[in-house]
Amino acid sequence: FGYNESGRLFNWLIANPERAQEVIAGLEKEIEADPTNADLRVALATAWVGEVLNVPDGPQRGTVWMKAQAAYDKAIELEPNHWQARYGKAFGVSMAPELLGLRPQAIKQFEELRVRQEQGAPEPHHEQTYFRLGTLYKDAGNAEKAQEIWNDGLRRFPSSELLKGTLEVSTKK
Repeated sequence: FGYNESGRLFNWLIANPERAQEVIAGLEKEIEADPTNADLRVALATAWVGEVLNVPDGPQRGTVWMKAQAAYDKAIELEPNHWQARYGKAFGVSMAPELLGLRPQAIKQFEELRVRQEQGAPEPHHEQTYFRLGTLYKDAGNAEKAQEIWNDGLRRFPSSELLKGTLEVSTKK
């Protein structure tokens, strides 16, 4: 269950929000039968993220979001280098409202993901780590560190239009 599969599941849930609880129940049943399968945990987290969009703003949305984060945490516990689990967790924390003050935690999680992914062969979707991490630094007021991260990503992914464009925009005055 990788980056593309996660995206397909999420998009399907957006198009079929009435089916989210059915998907969640099915995944929970599969996890009961195979509790050490990190991919199933990531799929469950993705389904919970899709369900977040069906819940109005308020405490209930936070409860659903915490279920997604718990599923990511369990996947990471089972498979520490699971890219999609780490990315989903980091991305989720990075999207928290600013008033919660979670940006440092999101940066830490993306830095950890970056270190882990650089230990292996680059995969095209890994460029997202550099983009999101650089954006977090930029939003924190550290444009120099943001550009450093984006440049590091571009060295690893020289054909990345995302990183090229981001650097181009960030260097225009």
